[in-house]
Amino acid sequence: MRAVADASSLIHPAKIPRFWTLMKRTFNEVLIPNGVYQEILKGRELGSADVAVIEREIALAWIKVRRVRTLLRLPNNLGRGEREAISLMKESRADWLLIDDRVASTTARLMGVVTRSSAYLLIFWNRKGVIGRDEALELLDGLVDVGYRLGSKDYVTIKKYISTL
Repeated sequence: MRAVADASSLIHPAKIPRFWTLMKRTFNEVLIPNGVYQEILKGRELGSADVAVIEREIALAWIKVRRVRTLLRLPNNLGRGEREAISLMKESRADWLLIDDRVASTTARLMGVVTRSSAYLLIFWNRKGVIGRDEALELLDGLVDVGYRLGSKDYVTIKKYISTL
């Protein structure tokens, strides 16, 4: 399976080794546009360890930085990386667009793009039997602990969904 990713769908998982390992097992490759790569590199200034993890995977060619050939006309309230990621998804015809921003995700879905959030991966892995309920819940808490933005209602919904599988 191939994915196109925005910055946050790589930054937060890269801070959690087990989450990162599961992503590598799930996707044969992850494509990112230049705008997303530039956004990730801003973490260097802050000394973020996730930058080194992501750059290592770029060097190993699991993550591939791509130039967007045709930038789609998308709302101005989306960031550069999000606009480029949606455009790259349409060009590449990857299986999933990993994107965490709700507005960007909704915009992409309205264009017929299959989107998934980082938190959704926990449900996916749990449903497929890759991880159990307890591990899924631990990884969800891990995402929140490393700064993943998830509203309390969404957090409770995801926890309930994982617990009922």
